[in-house]
Amino acid sequence: MADHEWLLDTCKAIVASEKVTQFVVGITSNPTRRRSAYKTWAKKKGGTLNGFVILDWGMTQATTLAVEKHLFNGLINHPGYGTIKMHYHPSVTSADNQSVYLAWWSDWLVY
Repeated sequence: MADHEWLLDTCKAIVASEKVTQFVVGITSNPTRRRSAYKTWAKKKGGTLNGFVILDWGMTQATTLAVEKHLFNGLINHPGYGTIKMHYHPSVTSADNQSVYLAWWSDWLVY
C-alpha cells in the first residue's frame, strides 16, 4: 500500500533507535485508554512503558484494516516486534474514527 508507506517508514525510524528494545503497532478507538492499559501491563511485568506515539487518527474501518495489515507485514520480521503471533489477524472493530499507534517498553516483556 503506497499510501501507507510513510507510516511504515515512520515506525522503522522510531524502532531503529537504540532506546527501543521491544515494540508493538496497533489500532484503537481510544488512545488514552490503550496507553494506560500498556502502562499498567508493563508495570505488572516489572517494566515501564517508554513510549506511545499516535501515528494517524480519524481513520475509517476500511482504512484502518489496510494500515494495520500493512504495518504488521512490514514489521513482523523485526527482532524487536513484541508479538507472539506470526501471522496477521485483523483486530479492527466495525467502528470508524480509529487511531494507529506505536508503543514500546523497557526490556523484553513479550517473549
